[in-house]
Amino acid sequence: MNGTINGLVMLALWLSASACTGDSAEQQENMPIPGLAEQAAQSSASVQDTAPPPASITVTAESDPEAVVKGFYAALEERDCQQAQTFRPAYTAARCQGVSKTTLNSLRIESNDGDKAVAYLNFSYARDGKTQDFVGYLWLKKNAGRWEIQEDFAPVDQMGLEKFTATYLGGKQPTAEATLAATAQPATATAPVTANSDIIDDRGDYQQLLTDLRKRFAQYAGKGIILVDISQQKLFQYGQGGELLGTYRVSTATKGAGSNSGSDQTPLGAHRVSDRFGDGAKLGTIFTGRQNTGKLAEIITDPVDVPEDLVTTRILWLDGLEPGKNKGGKVDSHSRYIYIHGTPEEGLIGKPASHGCIRMFNQDVINVFRQAPENTLVYIGE
Repeated sequence: MNGTINGLVMLALWLSASACTGDSAEQQENMPIPGLAEQAAQSSASVQDTAPPPASITVTAESDPEAVVKGFYAALEERDCQQAQTFRPAYTAARCQGVSKTTLNSLRIESNDGDKAVAYLNFSYARDGKTQDFVGYLWLKKNAGRWEIQEDFAPVDQMGLEKFTATYLGGKQPTAEATLAATAQPATATAPVTANSDIIDDRGDYQQLLTDLRKRFAQYAGKGIILVDISQQKLFQYGQGGELLGTYRVSTATKGAGSNSGSDQTPLGAHRVSDRFGDGAKLGTIFTGRQNTGKLAEIITDPVDVPEDLVTTRILWLDGLEPGKNKGGKVDSHSRYIYIHGTPEEGLIGKPASHGCIRMFNQDVINVFRQAPENTLVYIGE
């Protein structure tokens, strides 16, 4: 599939990666823990364009939040990692050096109480020669009189999204329809694509498929839809109203698509989120048998396949909805421990690397988790 859809990432500070074990390591981990459902975030109102600062702009951390955000992206564009870290202290040099052609397209300050602020922005960047556009939130707070972009989403996780938006966004949960209209691909006429085929249109037009899924699996589609395109190694998340919430790179199985137990392949077809684990856990937290070990994994940004396949940060456990295909007998996705989850092997994201699961950057799986309550429909195609 060659189509590209620009994603909307809600409450996204930046991209982080994923991991998954499927048939191998997780087969012996059979101690489920009830997950906690989170409020689904709605996308937000159109962004008012503001001119990004020139590279030579002088900004200090004592400046207002808007200037600090602009200064951060200007520093990234100049590859001045030391300057970028003055605005965002937890942003590592490795992450900074891996990014190029960063452009802040537009910015709006949603809230500023003098101590904490929320910025809504549209930015684009290139990593490994690939360019992506994103819309989302950053939050900032003052530390010793200096505004700093925050890396830790724990305050958001602990408060819950509904309370967070009420506190920092004045209760607003607007939609990004105007922004989405400007970034999404124009609709194209296509032959009907049904969910029975497991073939996703190769031009990136998912509308016919989404319509069919909403009819066939109405009980679950009302919670939102997660669409995984194996051919693109991408995950698309849609909200309850059908709006595109985010587009993410993923890694599916090295051995391709398939449902048989022990195949180490990624199953096709319709699934639901049966269980959720990791609510509020720190980025990089290691899970064994879906239990929080309290340990943090070292995130590997180089394209290296390490011997130990760890599950990190968040887990969405999938349950098949199609008997004989991904449910029951030797093709049961739930019994195979097929997850959407984070991985320490972030350098492999974007190409097949798992044993059946869907791996994501760790920050990305946090974003998806927030907006994927239990019984969210998940469809995997190729």
